[in-house]
Amino acid sequence: MDDIAEEIVRRACAGERFAVGLLAHVQGSAPQRAGARLLVLPDGTMRGTVGGGCLEMETRRRALLALRTGKTALFELRLDDDFGWDDGLICGGRTTLVVSPHPERIAPALAQALEEKKAGRRALLATVLAAPAEEAVGESCALPGAGGTTPLLPFPVEPPPTPKPVIIDHSGWRVLIEPVRPNPTLIVMGCGHIGAALVEMAAGVGFDVIAVDDRIDYANETRLPAARQVLCEDMLSAAHTLPSGPDTYWVIVTRGHRNDGRVLAEMIGKEYAYVGMIGSRRKVRIIREGLLAENAATPEQIARLHAPVGLDIGAESPREIALSITAQVVAVRHGKNV
Repeated sequence: MDDIAEEIVRRACAGERFAVGLLAHVQGSAPQRAGARLLVLPDGTMRGTVGGGCLEMETRRRALLALRTGKTALFELRLDDDFGWDDGLICGGRTTLVVSPHPERIAPALAQALEEKKAGRRALLATVLAAPAEEAVGESCALPGAGGTTPLLPFPVEPPPTPKPVIIDHSGWRVLIEPVRPNPTLIVMGCGHIGAALVEMAAGVGFDVIAVDDRIDYANETRLPAARQVLCEDMLSAAHTLPSGPDTYWVIVTRGHRNDGRVLAEMIGKEYAYVGMIGSRRKVRIIREGLLAENAATPEQIARLHAPVGLDIGAESPREIALSITAQVVAVRHGKNV
């Protein structure tokens, strides 16, 4: 969302005239997920996407109409052979979109949500799809990540249970709620061949990576240019002192199973979104049993551990293993149960 949201805010603050198309709901299969946005200028130029093909062209057509009439439009499109055969967009899904020619009613909420995200805090973005007062349709507001009340909506809003956008209905109101989260932090404990490959891959899919190792030949910015931060220090101390939270992911790939277990014991009591540890099933079982026997972890904490780490893709080389780990943390980031 960031790039197109920032462009909407920038152009609206400059007083430019344009329309915004928002993909509010997807049922079945569609090229984009709810929350996708398309900016349409008066000359028909488009920025962003709501899915491409005929879906995008129809949104563009309605956006240009909205710019002429000044009226916000809410409409449904079915992506079947009656609608999309010319462009090959036959997904079989049903989409709901809202097109607004009033970016000044949208940009302040986007700006606030982006500010919260950049500050490392969660936020909620609410967009009205239906309301007792028709003029409210298309308007947006931002709320703290824990939810609450806002002058736009006459009822409290709670955060969705997953990172995915949801639609809520309340007393004649229909509202799209989009969770806005800061870039997740991935802490890579161990910067050997697998750790180095993981740093590169995870940074490429939107993680702010902190790489930690106690060997200067491994933990340096020249070797790990994609990392946001490289720490050459004792890994047990780092595991104990590094901050962690609901948007923090940990991967433990140190140079030996003894170190892996010790690092895990230091951080497993923290708050986190994910923790994964490399190792054979036998090694993992021994470490799990040891942590439980020493009361260093609870059964609930052990149950959250992803070990052996990564999705089973038959990985063998360090880069393949890093790919399997990256795929798993991305899946968890998007609410998948893996």
